Amino acid sequence: MNKKLTYILIFSLLIILIVVMVKKYKILEKYNPNKIYYFDNNATTFVYEKSILDEITKWINCGNPSNNLHIVGKLAHGKIEECREFIANDLQVDSDDILFTGSATEANNIIIQGIVGKYLKQHPTEIYTIITTNFEHPSVLNIFKHYQEVGSNRIDVKIVNICTDPSNPYYGSISPVDVENSIKYAEHKVILLSVMYANNETGAIQNIAEIGKITKKNNVFFHSDVTQAIGKFIIHPKELNVDSITFSGHKFHAPKGIGVLYMKQKCDIEKLCYGGEQEKSYRAGTENVAFIVALTMAIKCVHTNRVEKTKELYKLRNYIKKELSNINIDVIEPKYGVTPNTLLIIVKGIDTCNKSFAIELSNKYNVCLGISSACQTAEHKSHVLEAMKLDEVNKDKVIRISMSDYTTMGECKYLVDCFKKLVEKHRKND
Repeated sequence: MNKKLTYILIFSLLIILIVVMVKKYKILEKYNPNKIYYFDNNATTFVYEKSILDEITKWINCGNPSNNLHIVGKLAHGKIEECREFIANDLQVDSDDILFTGSATEANNIIIQGIVGKYLKQHPTEIYTIITTNFEHPSVLNIFKHYQEVGSNRIDVKIVNICTDPSNPYYGSISPVDVENSIKYAEHKVILLSVMYANNETGAIQNIAEIGKITKKNNVFFHSDVTQAIGKFIIHPKELNVDSITFSGHKFHAPKGIGVLYMKQKCDIEKLCYGGEQEKSYRAGTENVAFIVALTMAIKCVHTNRVEKTKELYKLRNYIKKELSNINIDVIEPKYGVTPNTLLIIVKGIDTCNKSFAIELSNKYNVCLGISSACQTAEHKSHVLEAMKLDEVNKDKVIRISMSDYTTMGECKYLVDCFKKLVEKHRKND
C-alpha cells in the first residue's frame, strides 16, 4: 500500500472516530456570539423559509381583490380563493367555511360574540348558558369574563376547571366528564362551549374528540382555539365534531397579523363589524393577500411529513426533560397528553426569580425562552399557573421551553449546558 492510500485511510478513520465521539459523548454546540438560541416558539415563530419570504415580497404589491374590473384585481382575488381552497382541503372542510382574519384573537371574538349575539337577537327574552375553561387563552377567557362581569344579564357563564388531582388521568387537562356535567346541570340552554386544543403554557392537550361527542349529543355549538396545536398535528374538525376552529399563522412560521376562522356550513352568526363584503361581510376590510399566501405556504410546509417531525420534537423534548431532571428540576407534566415542543419546568432552589433567570440566560448565552404566556403583561400573574394550583413558593420559578421544527439537537444540548451552569450558580446558597 502506497503512502497516499495510507493517508487517505487514516484520514477516513479519523473522520469516523470524530463522528462516533460526537454521538457517544454528545459534544455540545459551541457558543456563537452572533446566533440566537431560540426556545420561545409558543410565543411566536420565525419565518425561516425563503420561498415564503419571496411570496410575501411578490404579493405585497398587488391589486385590490374586491376589484374584478381588471386583471390585477382578479389575480389577487384568485390567489386568495386558491389559498382558501388549500386550507379547506388541509382541514377537510368546505372552502366556503374558511374565513381569513388578522389573528386568532380576532377570529375568537368573531365566532364567540357572533354566536351569543345571534341568540340574544333571535330570542330577546331567553337566558342562555355559555361554557369555557379556566386555562383558555385570554382571547377566549376574557370574552367570557366580559359577559360575566359587564355583559348582558341574559348570559350565564360557566367555567370548567382543569383537573388538579395528580392521580387523575386528566391531570393538567379538562376532564370530559366535567364538561358533560357542566352541560347537564346548566340552569339554562347551553348554546356554546369553547375549549382550546392545546394550552400555550403547559402544552396540555385536551380530549377534543370525546368532548366533541358530548357536545354533539347535547346539540351544543363547539368551538376550539387550535393555535398551539395546528403546527404540530393534522386537525380535521368534522371528525372531531368541532363546529369552529381558530388559529394564528405566526405560531407555525407564517408572519404575525394573519389568522383563520373555520365555522361549519350555514353557521349563522351576528356580525361584529360593518363595512365591505370581504370574507362574507364577517371580516370587512381589504384582505392582506401577501400574508394569506404566506400562511397557506407555511401550513403546507409544516404539515409535510408531520408525523416524522412530531416524533423528532418529542425526542428533543424527552432529551431536555431527562437532562434537567438529573439536576433536580421538576416538570409540570399533563397526564392526558402534551404538545411535543413544550416543556414547562420548575427550577427549584435558585436564589433568583424566573424572570431574572431568563434575562441572564439571554444576556449571557443568547438563549431565549419564556416564563408565561406572551399575551400577558409582566404585572399580571399567569392564570394558567393559578388554574394548576401551583404552590406559591414555586410560581416565580416556572420557565417554559418551547421548540419548533427547526430546533436542532445541538441547540438543545447547548441549552441544557447553559441551563446547568446557571442553575449551579444560583444554587450556591442553597
